Amino acid sequence: MANLIVTSGNFRWPSEIRGVPVIHARDYLTNPVYSKSRFRVYNLCHTYKYQGVGYYVSLLAEARNHFVIPNVKTITNMRSTTASRVALSDIEDVWEKLFKEHVRDHFELNIYFGKNVVRRYDKLCKGLFNIFPSPLLNASFQRVKGKWILKGVNPISARHVPQDHWPYLVEFADLYFKKQYQVPVKKKIRFDIAILVNPKEKEPPSDPKTLEKFSRAALRMGIGVEMIDKFDLARIPQYDGLFIRETTAVNNHTYRFAQRAELEGLAVIDDPVSIIRCTNKVYLAELLKFNDIPTPATTIISKENLSDIIPKIHFPVILKQPDSSFSQGVSKANSPEELKASARDLFQKSDLLLIQEFMPTDYDWRVGLIDGEAIFACKYFMASKHWQILNWNRNDRSRYGSSLAVPLEKVPEIVIQTSIKAASLIGDGLYGVDLKMIGDQCYIIEVNDNPTIGYGIEDKILGKKLYDRLALSFLRRMESLR
Repeated sequence: MANLIVTSGNFRWPSEIRGVPVIHARDYLTNPVYSKSRFRVYNLCHTYKYQGVGYYVSLLAEARNHFVIPNVKTITNMRSTTASRVALSDIEDVWEKLFKEHVRDHFELNIYFGKNVVRRYDKLCKGLFNIFPSPLLNASFQRVKGKWILKGVNPISARHVPQDHWPYLVEFADLYFKKQYQVPVKKKIRFDIAILVNPKEKEPPSDPKTLEKFSRAALRMGIGVEMIDKFDLARIPQYDGLFIRETTAVNNHTYRFAQRAELEGLAVIDDPVSIIRCTNKVYLAELLKFNDIPTPATTIISKENLSDIIPKIHFPVILKQPDSSFSQGVSKANSPEELKASARDLFQKSDLLLIQEFMPTDYDWRVGLIDGEAIFACKYFMASKHWQILNWNRNDRSRYGSSLAVPLEKVPEIVIQTSIKAASLIGDGLYGVDLKMIGDQCYIIEVNDNPTIGYGIEDKILGKKLYDRLALSFLRRMESLR
């Protein structure tokens, strides 16, 4: 797609940004040549008021399936930052830290293509640009009772950019067009995938070497890959697929990335529905029970019914926070007193909790699936002198239990079939199904979106064929969507 800058009035955009034509809004709105091809449209009209020229540029761009910033949703959200309150919570700590020593109680920040003339504000500018994707922005902050709040975000006209800021604006725009939205040079690249990662995550779903192997597999199939982080939400429309490789949750940016990518027509793993269904164990417990899939005996509890349920429980039991992951938010209770103490803490985070029958085994099965097909299987052994595979109370290597990759043909058939049945209730994405096998019976512990795939563990049997299979799934999805 070619880039277009659309302006209104008599303002002349600098010619220093080569390769990006500037056209007037009336031409974009009325000339049929701009409705027949696909463009990336950068709407720099003087105003975006409702039913004004700037508003119609963004509205018709969406109708023409053009990538446009700002789009109509962004224009609407800028009128009331309340609509973006959840997304803003991701960067509140950024501006609080930046403005902590600020003398005055008010601060104005101009943002040009996600940057500011003072580089120390770049992280904040990038975050705001991702939430309110618009080429030129002004953000207004106010200190209220010792806490900084975002009072408003508004688009600014190019004509209102201070004269001494223009060299920076041109530099940032040039960098933006050349670096972030450049057309792939290699002709063999048919699609582009973004991989969402968090370099600071302690237990990421995939290590850098794993991601490198996936990237090579994708490239062999004509798919370019780029790593992005939580500050790159505005860049989602430039890709054909999104692969989320950091721990997901409904109440953080991973879910918003999945939502945005799905709305933009990308192939998404993990998709928003899978995140909702897998990250809440109350939902999973009810889903598996309704579909007659065996699980450890499970009871949903609240503050109100805990006292009534305790006399009916056979200890020990496992107490789970609904959105627990990586063995966190999960505790073992050996007595009513321990259960009450653990529940008291967890009820501060959730109105409902799960009590699950404790089934001691030396290891758990994990079956990885994509598109409803098993692609790997592992035995995860319990950590030394611990009842889980990961002991968060230790800081050395002994916090992990050992693991053993098992060829699929050597996995008991009931383990594979039970995993496929459970995963099919969620969708056709990438899942990790955890099971316990006692005797000849399988019990589902949980179905995970965003399963761990690590070098030398989950890929031990298939090696590069595992990454080929993941890349092939993306290729099929992207071809289908195109």
